[in-house]
Amino acid sequence: KACSEYVAACGNNASALDDCLDTFHGYQAAMDEPFHLLYEEVLHDNPNAKFVLPISTPEHWYQSYLNYLATPEDLEHKESQESQESQGLGLLQMNVGSKSNASSQTQEASRLSGRALLPKSEAEQKCYACKNWGCEFTQERLLMALGVVPDPAIKRRCLANYQRHVDRVQEVIPKAQLLVFNFSDGWGPLAEFLGKPVPDIPFPFVDKYHVHD
Repeated sequence: KACSEYVAACGNNASALDDCLDTFHGYQAAMDEPFHLLYEEVLHDNPNAKFVLPISTPEHWYQSYLNYLATPEDLEHKESQESQESQGLGLLQMNVGSKSNASSQTQEASRLSGRALLPKSEAEQKCYACKNWGCEFTQERLLMALGVVPDPAIKRRCLANYQRHVDRVQEVIPKAQLLVFNFSDGWGPLAEFLGKPVPDIPFPFVDKYHVHD
């Protein structure tokens, strides 16, 4: 939560940053939102840290994220987590139309998907589904459920900011401490980068989100 609060404040919350960095103590690695946004802060706090940047084409990444949000197993997991936090505060209302019909459209989309989308805290919402890059994956999924074509400008903005992130990471992190990693390369580059032996089991790859269908 502290990391989300720091990111949501655009870096203007020093106490949240301290609390955020404290959460790394005792752990060897961190991943996913909002941690992927904190590489500069982590590098400053731990100059010897290593970073793994998974690489993909922007279009492949975008489609994968859309499919991820639409996966029933994932939605069930999020529903279980969020229901504990939200205690039934209602459906997440996205700006998918006029203010008067946004709620009814969201309820219809939830009915079509068979699940209700429950709200997170304000800070967590800003650090969820790459909203900090101007992406609107959740909104796009709702629109698609309603048969509405999303605004292509949103996707263009999202992809541009994704690419800026990839470029910025490679500018900031010293080359010796950064692995630009393609999962299709398997264990080899990752094991070498981390100074670990190559596992004697196959590299796990399951196209759970049907990106290649």
